[in-house]
Amino acid sequence: MYTKKLPFKDFNNQPRNTTLTFNLTEREVFKLMVEFKFIFDWRDRIDVEDLIDVDPADVVEFYNNFEEIVLSAYGVMSQDGLYFDKTGKFKFEESAMFAAYMVETLRDLTEINRFLEGVLPKGMEDLVKAADESLAVAAANSENPAELRAQLAALQAQIDQRSAEIGSGE
Repeated sequence: MYTKKLPFKDFNNQPRNTTLTFNLTEREVFKLMVEFKFIFDWRDRIDVEDLIDVDPADVVEFYNNFEEIVLSAYGVMSQDGLYFDKTGKFKFEESAMFAAYMVETLRDLTEINRFLEGVLPKGMEDLVKAADESLAVAAANSENPAELRAQLAALQAQIDQRSAEIGSGE
C-alpha cells in the first residue's frame, strides 16, 4: 500500500490537501505486466541527465503506461482492512487530485520509484522481469505453437508458485 499526501488546487482554484491511497494485489500486477515491463525498462534505460534527448513518443508511451498503473492502483481501504474499493477510479481520473498527482509525480522521478515500491507486493518486480525474460526466450526458441504453449504453461506454473510463495511470506 502506498499513501501520498497531496496539496493541490481544485477546479475553483482553491487550495486543498488530501491523502491518496494506492494498492495492487499480485493478481492485479499480473494484469498490468506489460505496463510494468515498459516502466521498468524505461527506468533502467533513462539517464536523468539526458531527459532532454528522449524521444517524445517514448515519453507519451511512458506516461500512458504509468497512468494505467496509477489508475489501477487508486482506491480507498475499508475501515476493517478487508477491502480496497476501486470503484471510484473513473471519478478520480476526472479530478483535480489526479491531475495534480500526475504532474507532481512526473516532475520528480524519485516519486515514481517511491510509488512503484509502495504499490508492488514484495518480490513482484523481480517476478515481472523474470516472466518477461522467460517469455522472450520461449518465443525466440520455438517455432512450434504446441511447444510454445507448453513452455508458456510451464512459465505460468512458475509464476503461480512464486506468487504463492510471496503471498505466504516465504
